[in-house]
Amino acid sequence: WTHINAFAGEYEGRPTPAMGRFSGKREWETVYHGWTLDKALVDLGFVRNDGKTLMPQPHLHMDDSKMWKLEHVKDLPVNSPLEGFRALSAKEREAAAAKYREGYKIRPI
Repeated sequence: WTHINAFAGEYEGRPTPAMGRFSGKREWETVYHGWTLDKALVDLGFVRNDGKTLMPQPHLHMDDSKMWKLEHVKDLPVNSPLEGFRALSAKEREAAAAKYREGYKIRPI
């Protein structure tokens, strides 16, 4: 309800100029939809003072040669599932929702 109604430009025919806009940004998925991961991480401030090393690391090695840098995540797309869902036609949306409701199976390797 919230993402459809409260963050909409209007609700029941009345404009909602402040709904969902008090922080200046909405949910991160909408803000960064269509960006690349390296640019989103820079915008979020997740890069160290050297301007190239990521603050979050997938390991505890402090050796600089093992650190993840912006070049490692360059050109990886950031796309919002919600924005993709909204772009579907009514028929495609219903088919996607039906498939989602089916759930998923865990298949051991």
